[in-house]
Amino acid sequence: MTTEQYQKAIDIHEDISDLSLFKESLEENKTNRLCYVWYDHENDGWALVEGSRGAAVQEILNKHDKMIRAEIDEEIERLIEEIKNV
Repeated sequence: MTTEQYQKAIDIHEDISDLSLFKESLEENKTNRLCYVWYDHENDGWALVEGSRGAAVQEILNKHDKMIRAEIDEEIERLIEEIKNV
C-alpha cells in the first residue's frame, strides 16, 4: 500500500466514523427533529424560525429527516465499499 493509499484509507475511515457517530447520536435521542434557525445578530445567538413548529411544516421536515437518515446509511455503505478498494 502506498502512502497515498494509506492516507486515503484513513480519510475514508474518519468519514465513516463521523457519520456513524452522528447516526448513533440521532438514534440515542428519540426527540430529534429537523428545524430551521436563523442567526439573531442583536442577541448573538440562534433562534427558531417562526412557524417551524406548525404541523404542516413538521410533516415536511419529518419526511426529509427520514430521507437524510437513509442517505447517511447509504453513504456509510458506499464508504465501506470504497475503503475495500483502496
